[in-house]
Amino acid sequence: MASAPLPSSSAHLSADNPLEFDNSSSPSSSKEVTPTSSPALSRSTSFVGSNEDWGEAFPPLDKLTVFDFLDQFALPQRLERINEQINRRIQFQSESLKKHRDKVKLEYVKQKERVIKKKDVEFEKYRKRYSQGLEKVLDKWDDTRVVSTREKISFVVGVCNIFITGFLIGGYP
Repeated sequence: MASAPLPSSSAHLSADNPLEFDNSSSPSSSKEVTPTSSPALSRSTSFVGSNEDWGEAFPPLDKLTVFDFLDQFALPQRLERINEQINRRIQFQSESLKKHRDKVKLEYVKQKERVIKKKDVEFEKYRKRYSQGLEKVLDKWDDTRVVSTREKISFVVGVCNIFITGFLIGGYP
């Protein structure tokens, strides 16, 4: 198993890259494998002296132009446009709700008229039936046979009234 030789005491670290070995002072052959360069590791935090985090939000000062400053003035205009869009949406929604409300009201009125008309038709039907029945009764009431029957019943009820009254007065003085 062939392994890479360990750096000897004569090998020292390169000044450019701490992970890269400088074997120029070693007497060994050029067949020795040296670690390749890798990205430099830093112990400092990314917050210290790093513009990478702020680069997206704020452009560097040397690259600022007049248009960047004018773009900041466009913010109220954008806000106005957004506000106008929201107002248009609200107005559209309120108009659609008003249309829907009017449609529902119209449908309610139509339904109410149908129900009232149906009730009126039924009421007229019952009134007509009642008036026809009443006319039949009045026509029969004036018939000679009904008049004679009515007079006979009145006579019998009157005579019974006299006898019952006499019995009650005579029985309980």
